[in-house]
Amino acid sequence: MSGLPESYGRFAATASGQHPVFFDAFRFLPPTGELWRGEKELKLTPRAAAVLRLLVERAQQIVTKQELLDRVWEGNAVGDEALTSCVQELRRTLDDDARKPRYIETRHRRGYRLIVPVMPVALALPEKPSIAVLPFVNRSGDPEQEYFADGITEDIITELSRFHSLFVIARNSSFSYKGRSPSIRQAGAELGVRYLLQGSVRKSGNRVRLTGQLIDATTGAHLWAERYDRELNDIFAVQAEVTQAIVAAIAPEIEWIELSKATRRYPDNLSAYDIALRAWAHATEALGRADRTLLERSIQEAREALAIDPDSVQALQVIAYAYGQALLLQMAGDQEYALQQATLAATRAIELDSTDAYNYSLRALAVLRSRRLDLYPAALADARLAHQMNPNHADVLRILAGVEAGSGEPESSIEHALQVLRLNPRDPRSHITYNLLSFASFAARRYADGIAWASRALSNMPGMIQAQKCLVICLVGAGEIDKAKVAFASLQEMAPEYAKGDLEGMSLYRRPDDRIRALAFLRIAAGLEAPGAAIPLR
Repeated sequence: MSGLPESYGRFAATASGQHPVFFDAFRFLPPTGELWRGEKELKLTPRAAAVLRLLVERAQQIVTKQELLDRVWEGNAVGDEALTSCVQELRRTLDDDARKPRYIETRHRRGYRLIVPVMPVALALPEKPSIAVLPFVNRSGDPEQEYFADGITEDIITELSRFHSLFVIARNSSFSYKGRSPSIRQAGAELGVRYLLQGSVRKSGNRVRLTGQLIDATTGAHLWAERYDRELNDIFAVQAEVTQAIVAAIAPEIEWIELSKATRRYPDNLSAYDIALRAWAHATEALGRADRTLLERSIQEAREALAIDPDSVQALQVIAYAYGQALLLQMAGDQEYALQQATLAATRAIELDSTDAYNYSLRALAVLRSRRLDLYPAALADARLAHQMNPNHADVLRILAGVEAGSGEPESSIEHALQVLRLNPRDPRSHITYNLLSFASFAARRYADGIAWASRALSNMPGMIQAQKCLVICLVGAGEIDKAKVAFASLQEMAPEYAKGDLEGMSLYRRPDDRIRALAFLRIAAGLEAPGAAIPLR
C-alpha cells in the first residue's frame, strides 16, 4: 500500500481491538480471524488465523518462531512442522510465493515477517462530508487512453476541492489505488471518507463513454450514477465538459444528503458543525414555504453554533442566507438591520476564508434581496468574482443569474440559469431555478416562458410566493388578465403582507422599465388599474 504514512505500518493496540485492519487488497478482523479480499471471504483454519494475527500486530517486524509457537500453541509442545504448515496455508490463501514473497517473508533460523504495511481503521470521519475520487479505469484496451482517464480523475479532484463544504482527499492518496480493486468499505476506511466517486472510460472510434458512481463508503449504497457519451473532436474540451458535469452533479447531491441527515440527528451534544448544518436545512426549507418560524429557528441555531465556534464559516453563511431570505420575503421588521446582519456575516466569512466562492455569492444575494438598488453594482461584482472562483458551483451560478436579472441583464441571467439546470438536472431545489427563470423572463419580455417557468416552480413548491408573483405579472404581460386576477387572489391569500409590499412598489428589479412594468401589471391583476394600461408597457 504505497502512499501511506510510515506511522500506519506499525500498531498494536488497534489490531487487538474490534476493528478490521487492512494490508494491500485484504481486510482482516483479528478478534474473529476473518480474512477478506474485496467482498469475498477467504477461509483460514484457527491456527493459521492466529499466526496471521501476530504477524499483523507486528507488521514489518520479525516475529520469531518461538514467539509464534508460544502464542499460537500456548506453550504446548509441537514441532516446527506445525508452524510451517500454517505459514504455507497463509501463503496459499494470499497467493504468496515463498521464493519471491509479496506478503510473508521467511527469515532463516529467525522467524517470519509480514513485509507490507498494515493500516488500522483508525481514521475518524471528518465533520464535514468527505470524498475521495478513485482513479477512473481505462476500459478501452488502448494504453494511449490511460492519460485521458487519469486526466479526468485529476480534474475532478481539483474542481471538487473548490467546494469548501467538502473534505477532498488529495491526488496522491487517491492514485495509490490505481491498478487495484479494493472493496468500497476498505477504500473508504483506509482514506477516512464517507463518499467515494469511481468511474470508467471506454473509447470506441471517435466516441468516448464515461461512467461515474457516487457511493456511500460506510454502507456500500449507490447514491448517484450517470453515463456520458461524447464525440472526441477535442479531447481536452470533452475532458473539461465531463468534469464540470460530474462535479456540478455530485457536489449538490452530497450537500442534500448531509442536510437531510442533519434534521434527523439527536439534538444532544451536537458540535458547532452539526448545529450549523441543521440551521442550513431549516433555512433552505423556510425559503420554499415562506415559513417565518423556520427562518427564525435557523438564525437562532446558527448563533448557537457561533457561540461554540466563533469562527464557524458555515454558521456565518447561514446567517447571511437567512437574513437575506427575511428581506426577500419581507419578514424582516427592520430592513436595514437585516441587511447589515447579512452583509456583516458574509464579510466575516470572507475574512475567515477568502478562497470560498460561496461567501462572496451570499453577500451579493443579501444585497439583491434587500432591494438596495444603489448597491447592485457591488453585488454584481461579488457574484461574478464568485463564479470565476468556482464555475462548477450550482448555487454560485444561480445567485449570479439572479443578480444579473435584477441588474437589468436578463438574457445573460437566462443563459446562466439554464446552465444550472443542465449541470444539475436532478436538483431537489430546482424550483428556485425555475422561479429565477420566470423572474428573468419577465425582464426579457418573454411572458409565455415566464408563465411556464413559474408554473413549474409552483408545481414543485406550491407555497413559493415569489413564483406566484412572477406568474401574476407574466400572465398580465401575456394578456391573460382573468387568469392573472385569480393568481393574484391566491398570492394575497398565501402572503398578504408580501402582496401589499409589492403593490407599494417594492421590487428586485433595478432597471426603471422593469420596475414600472412589474408594478403596473401587479396593480392590474389586483384590479387597481384598467387592463388597457398594460398595452403600451408590454
